[in-house]
Amino acid sequence: MATSKSVIGKISEFNYLNNDFSVSKVKLQQWFVANLISDHDVKRAILISSLSDETYILLRNLCIPREPDTEKFEELMHKLNIHCDPVQSLFTSRKKLYHAAQNNTESVGEWAARVHSLANLCSYSRYAGDYNARHICGWNA
Repeated sequence: MATSKSVIGKISEFNYLNNDFSVSKVKLQQWFVANLISDHDVKRAILISSLSDETYILLRNLCIPREPDTEKFEELMHKLNIHCDPVQSLFTSRKKLYHAAQNNTESVGEWAARVHSLANLCSYSRYAGDYNARHICGWNA
């Protein structure tokens, strides 16, 4: 008689057109930890089954001439990471920070969190002058 294992949490479908891979990647890894999944074949199967059709097609194209179900889990994650979460240049990141402005619908707390995120991509410390100037200049008081 088989016993059913309870599952902790849920895995959301990942669509590279709509979702942030860096967030989905961490959530998937933590889901594996919470559910004591260490077998890489099982991880690969769960990863593939959690992809939207568009993302699976992208992954299949990235794996050519092989099929995704024949690749190692780590290799699939690497391919998705390179395509969906590329490293931005420091100049691009700083340009985004310098042009950031608080949206009309954004609270001060949301604005501060967004500026922190943008500054983090620029390798600014929390108290750097440019970071503080951007925080104040873009704020709609």
